[in-house]
Amino acid sequence: MSSEDMDIQKEIRRRKLRQKVPQACGHCRKGHMTCSAGRPCQPCISRGLAESCVDAPRKKKKYMTDIPDYSISPVSDVNNGNGSSMTNSNSIFMSSTADLEYNILGSITRDNFTETPEEHLVAGPRFDNSCNQYFIGPSYTFSEVVEKIRDFKALDPETFMRLNDSSAVSFSVAAQSMGSGNGLKFQEPSEIYSKIKQPFPYPKFYHVLNLYLRRRFDKKHLVSMSKSMAEYRPSFIAGMIHLKEDDMIFTEQCFQRTLLEYDNYISTSGTPTLVWRRTSQIEYVGDEFCVLTGWSKEQLLNKPTFVVEIMDDKSCVEYFQLFSKIAFGDFRGATMLECTLLTPTGDTIRTSSIWTLKRDVFGIPMMIIANFLPTLQ
Repeated sequence: MSSEDMDIQKEIRRRKLRQKVPQACGHCRKGHMTCSAGRPCQPCISRGLAESCVDAPRKKKKYMTDIPDYSISPVSDVNNGNGSSMTNSNSIFMSSTADLEYNILGSITRDNFTETPEEHLVAGPRFDNSCNQYFIGPSYTFSEVVEKIRDFKALDPETFMRLNDSSAVSFSVAAQSMGSGNGLKFQEPSEIYSKIKQPFPYPKFYHVLNLYLRRRFDKKHLVSMSKSMAEYRPSFIAGMIHLKEDDMIFTEQCFQRTLLEYDNYISTSGTPTLVWRRTSQIEYVGDEFCVLTGWSKEQLLNKPTFVVEIMDDKSCVEYFQLFSKIAFGDFRGATMLECTLLTPTGDTIRTSSIWTLKRDVFGIPMMIIANFLPTLQ
């Protein structure tokens, strides 16, 4: 081989080494060097950094970038509702309330469900004093835990009564200090516009919803619901990125004004009806729904209660799947062929239900109006 051919071969090898690879290692990216394929790469080998040569983390797309400072804020951090004290220069929203809501929702979709809390490892239902409730581990369904609790009550009624002296039907009793916020609070439109001065604190209720779901469901169900939530997050950003704090206050006024208007129709329709927010928090209960299920308005409205709390496991998963489809898609609402409701005693009621999603003036999901009719066996 002539010297000219050897020079050509060297040039070819040199150019191959300088070709960019899909992902550089951390050292080459930091030093602004051309990385090579394979790990360890050639530059790191020549610099004696072969052992620590790994792919540099990929930069997230802007719409998937979350603010870490309060993406998983505890409930106590957002009790003020408007979240005005929480500002961040990296915020992608003009409203701190919208920013908080997006990041709490994001933390739910990114949760590592493989890290099972220690309490879930117990063999049976266990009473949790922090929320005055029994929780469900990965080995039990809701109905099985209800049966276990009944057995416990029969075997040791004294201990059962002592533990349940202040126990509530709903997990959300742990959030009762958050304020009422439920039910028809205003009787006149003028009250709505004069008294509502802060946005509704959606972030903290997403946080409580996340806690409830993690305590009730196993990893398989949690992953399924998380995927459903992740589907509408990009649309959520597009709809709320330009909203300011005054816009968020206005949307809450619209919510209460719409609820007041719907009350006139629901109260005379004769159909079992529920109304809940995009967080699935129940805000309105029709009289006929109480007759159908046995739940009282006090049980569902005197404390924050999520609609998934009164559904069986299958219906809960279907709820999140359906919401992800209609949240920013079908403007006519959607029909859920079957929804199984839970009664206060743990019994189930099969129903056919029609859900209609109502958006605010900015196109953001505001409320769901659901009508239920029992399905005859």
